[in-house]
Amino acid sequence: MKRIGSISLNINTDDLNYGAMLHSWAFQQFLLRYDNVSTEIIDYKGPTIEVMDLKYPTITYIKQHKPYLVLMSLLRYYSHARRYDKFRKFVSEHCIVSDTAYTQSSIENAELSYDTIVCESDVIWAPGVTQDGYDRVFFLKCKSMEKMRKVAYAASLANAEIMPDQEKQLSELVKGIDAISCRETYAASLIERISSAPVQCVVDPVLLLDGDDYNSLITSNRIEEPYALLYMPIQYNFSIVKRVRKFAKTHGLRVIEISQYPFDIIYHKTVRDAGIEEFLTLIKNADVVFSNSFHAVCFSIIFKKEFFAFSRRTGRKIEDICSRLDLNDRFIKDEIIESSPINYDKVDAILKTMVEQSISFIEKSIINE
Repeated sequence: MKRIGSISLNINTDDLNYGAMLHSWAFQQFLLRYDNVSTEIIDYKGPTIEVMDLKYPTITYIKQHKPYLVLMSLLRYYSHARRYDKFRKFVSEHCIVSDTAYTQSSIENAELSYDTIVCESDVIWAPGVTQDGYDRVFFLKCKSMEKMRKVAYAASLANAEIMPDQEKQLSELVKGIDAISCRETYAASLIERISSAPVQCVVDPVLLLDGDDYNSLITSNRIEEPYALLYMPIQYNFSIVKRVRKFAKTHGLRVIEISQYPFDIIYHKTVRDAGIEEFLTLIKNADVVFSNSFHAVCFSIIFKKEFFAFSRRTGRKIEDICSRLDLNDRFIKDEIIESSPINYDKVDAILKTMVEQSISFIEKSIINE
């Protein structure tokens, strides 16, 4: 039995990120399809998260003397706590997680019992993950991991542009990783250039599964009337809200927003404490999805929804997946320009090839190595 540990950003994010939790769950579900595999998600808190009270972040912001964040966290104090409880419930019911919770210092000399360790997916290789820059744990640079096979699956840099000193640091950090794959085409090209190692471009773990694989997580609670779903977890843009409201009015749709912002309820219905299951259900049952979230776009594609994606300061990863699937007309930079419905037969054919290549990497580098 091959023992595989995976490490990433998942439950331990200060914003309780849906995509971060779901890509870790999806990767584990995919690995469990192989009879010769046992796997667990390593419960790891990086340096910036280690000091956070993830359920009640207000407490942390008060200690850190950050008045604006104190105010914002107070406005969503109870909804954030409810969402945290739902995330923890999802982990306890659906994920196999290490018995020990690790920090950067404690994992260094821990007794880890894996044959292969995988760092996977969303923005783990982005500068700024720690106050010092990169988190070396996400490059598997720990004494406790020295004798294991090390693999990067769908590692993401978030943005295409990094500084020369960051390039130099990255080139050193990726040394010693036995097999490397990246989620974005630009990330794969950059890492291959600075490391002189072969790097494959693969899909995010959530795309390794299809819609049927997520049905067990869909709830029976649904909004009966037709609706447009809006979700902007980063770089909230009120001009986009206005465009979405205009689009919805024209098409006879209600606007439903997954939001942590306290004042949106003035304009339309908001869901402020959605758990993982509710997040997926809201996307699956929407008539159209508007988002600047990479994973909201992925799940729109998985559930074959009409969608429009918007740019943000870390927008290149969204633009990249739209480009790879020939959905460039769905990446909106200015006005919402309506076009013919998405041809999902065409999208599925492209995605099938991408998934097959990704599975080939996993089997060659992780399962059968």
